[in-house]
Amino acid sequence: MHILNRPALHTLASGWAALAEGEGDALRLRPDHGPFGAAAGNGARLAALIPLGGELWLVERQPTPPPTGGHVLRRAELHQRVAETLRPKPLGFDAAPLGEADAPAGRHLPRSAGLGRSRPTRIGSSASWA
Repeated sequence: MHILNRPALHTLASGWAALAEGEGDALRLRPDHGPFGAAAGNGARLAALIPLGGELWLVERQPTPPPTGGHVLRRAELHQRVAETLRPKPLGFDAAPLGEADAPAGRHLPRSAGLGRSRPTRIGSSASWA
């Protein structure tokens, strides 16, 4: 399977493994780093990764049914782009590498930038939506 077929799962199992929770084919990004998770066919283990009163965002090629105890809050179509070549341009500003201390601020960027209108499927725990 090509890594771009399951980008979140591949990322959480490899380069971001130190920031992942869960095991095997059901992983999520630590909640202090973001709301993303992924599973390869094991919804029961994915359900255990939804924080009580919180959300788990999934990015998958096909619609994903919610795990037991969860429900879909929103679905949106995402489009993946692949750059065949890179043509770097000057940024016009200084870029600095980010580290662990930047994670709390970075976690809020998608919402503050208005990206919530095009977010992937979000699955929330049923306890959070009484």
